Amino acid sequence: FTKAEDYFKQSLVIRREDTTERGKRTLASTIKNYGYMLANKGEAENGLALIQESLDLRREIGYSWGIADSLLAIGNLKAENRFENYMEANRIALEVGDRRLQAESFYLLAVAEQSRGNLTKALENITNGLDLIEQIRSEIVGSESRYAYFSTVHAYYELYTELLVSRYEKTKK
Repeated sequence: FTKAEDYFKQSLVIRREDTTERGKRTLASTIKNYGYMLANKGEAENGLALIQESLDLRREIGYSWGIADSLLAIGNLKAENRFENYMEANRIALEVGDRRLQAESFYLLAVAEQSRGNLTKALENITNGLDLIEQIRSEIVGSESRYAYFSTVHAYYELYTELLVSRYEKTKK
């Protein structure tokens, strides 16, 4: 973590020099990743502050995809407004046409609904996410590439299975 933090700090100095829109996008991405690293290090407050900074910068430059990305990251770290963040990210992902990001937001909404005990809504969200995953997977050429992609989304299928089992245990249907 120490070495990673040093590299992030060096990167931020360089990134802040590029004041173009592209430079600001890159800066916001670096800030978000630095924040995530700090949160994983155990400095959740500092990490969350940086991810919020990335969201603010992305909103300032009107970078929709980045806004959705930052909202998902904030939702992952902060329970307050989690659903609102995930829902806004989902809406933006749909607007910009990013099915991968939209699928991720559906997955996170399903996890959040599961934690609330709302199996019906959780199943609805994970099903929507899996529909998108399957669309993406069907467009990938080559079995190795499809397998590589599948390995990145296996948690979606695990959650779906878990939710189906939970529903069966509750309803026996």
